[in-house]
Amino acid sequence: MNGFVFSADPPERWSQACKKAGRLFHTPGWQGLLESSFGCRTVYAWNEIYEGGAAFSIFNAGPFRVAYLGFPVGSFLGQPGSYAELLGCLRHQAVVPLPASVRVPVSTLDPDAELNTPAVTTPETAIEDLPSWSLRSTSSNIRRDLKKAGRASFECGNADSDEDAAAVFDLYEATIERNRGSMRYTPAYFKNLVRLSHTMKNLRVFVARKNDQILAFNVTALDGSRACYLHGGIDLAARDDRPGAQLMFEAIRWAQESESQSFNFLSSPVGQESLIRYKEKWGGTTRNHRTYTRGFGASYPIFRLAEWLNRWLRLR
Repeated sequence: MNGFVFSADPPERWSQACKKAGRLFHTPGWQGLLESSFGCRTVYAWNEIYEGGAAFSIFNAGPFRVAYLGFPVGSFLGQPGSYAELLGCLRHQAVVPLPASVRVPVSTLDPDAELNTPAVTTPETAIEDLPSWSLRSTSSNIRRDLKKAGRASFECGNADSDEDAAAVFDLYEATIERNRGSMRYTPAYFKNLVRLSHTMKNLRVFVARKNDQILAFNVTALDGSRACYLHGGIDLAARDDRPGAQLMFEAIRWAQESESQSFNFLSSPVGQESLIRYKEKWGGTTRNHRTYTRGFGASYPIFRLAEWLNRWLRLR
């Protein structure tokens, strides 16, 4: 299997391919953000026949390593190839030590990966026809929330400093704690997000301010033909004024004006029906998202056991 060539540095035509396809999550800029925020490593795969490839971000998970294709949304860069061929070639690359497992996220907006490997299914919500979307596509509750936000007269714009990034992280942390979620992202990650948004036109960190205080944030990225809502949070004290709704509207409108074809709210945790319903009120449709996992090497059974124990302990 020699269809894909692997390297620690972006291939010569990589940045050009990212620019041509309007991709963000495969760019060296995004991969550098992940590396500096989480200490992961990137491996680039390039195929001359397909004139495309994929970036793998390899994260440390305790003593194990886990590779994600195109983190966080997956998919190929350039012409679609075969995931099975790509993973087969990855097994034989010599750029980095073999990870315990590889995860391939496959959106409902992408062709099925057709991988003969286990997959975890989660509900993914997206506005599938963004060009025809309008406020009439939303529920009356959303339109009411936008009127409340309008009366509150928030100043909506972009996060533009490290201080703004720190305030955004504080809102993220408080939101995760309220919802008893897992803290997956760090202050360094949000600082790097804000900095990268200054140089990448397809990444925005929207904030709503009042009296010079950030009361809500929304992180949205354009990747190929779709927009992806990545993160959001609000100050609980401002909840009744609905600043989050105003920022979501700004993000959707920005994506629509940028000629994105869909707006993906990404997956919701299983069991969070209220979150799914909220996304659907914006005009989204919910379908099954799959994350395929392919085990590599003798350490994979031990890694699976460690993952199971970790989930079991969190649920206790």
